[in-house]
Amino acid sequence: MVFLGRPREPGLVQARDAGPWERWSLAALAAACVLLGLLPVPVLRALEPVAALLVGEGIGAPLEGGWLFLAPVSAQRASYSPLLFLAVIAAAIAGAWLLVRHAWRGCTRLADPWDCGFPAQTARMQDSAEGFGQPVKQIFEPFFRIEREVPDPFDEAPRYAARTSDRLWHWLYLPVAAAVARLSSLLAPLQHGRMHLYLVYSFATLLFLLLVIRA
Repeated sequence: MVFLGRPREPGLVQARDAGPWERWSLAALAAACVLLGLLPVPVLRALEPVAALLVGEGIGAPLEGGWLFLAPVSAQRASYSPLLFLAVIAAAIAGAWLLVRHAWRGCTRLADPWDCGFPAQTARMQDSAEGFGQPVKQIFEPFFRIEREVPDPFDEAPRYAARTSDRLWHWLYLPVAAAVARLSSLLAPLQHGRMHLYLVYSFATLLFLLLVIRA
């Protein structure tokens, strides 16, 4: 769907890449993730006052290794540096690239892309967004209400459908809405739009208020 995907719907053939502003917004989020991964200690120190206000205790031990080293347990037992880890990975990749360039003299081989063993892919073989999102839904399934319609392997016209909703919506909001609807249905006969009924309601209300005031 992202790299070698074929659209399943005809209307998606006209789809184009994201615009500059969309790319910049995603790039900013990616840069924030990279910065958080490379410099976790300054970020945790900035969040420590917030944690102290919420739970009454700071982060403590993870910040004992200085700004370069993060100590999950304590600085004496275990600590690591994301910047040094990145430097080692970058050096290993650069060394492997130089070794390959030196051994193979920069030869480049051209081949067809991997097609899962099928000589010609169609839109039917393409993974959809549901296929990419299914693992995430499986992980968070206890928090969601998921209704699936899975076809039989021998179904001539297979149809797969999945509906995801919030459990709190069914547990909390829908019962409240149903109770309000029942109460409204009970009060609905009082509203017939006839003037003499409203006058009777007003007269009964005045009598009740006079009785309360005299009591």
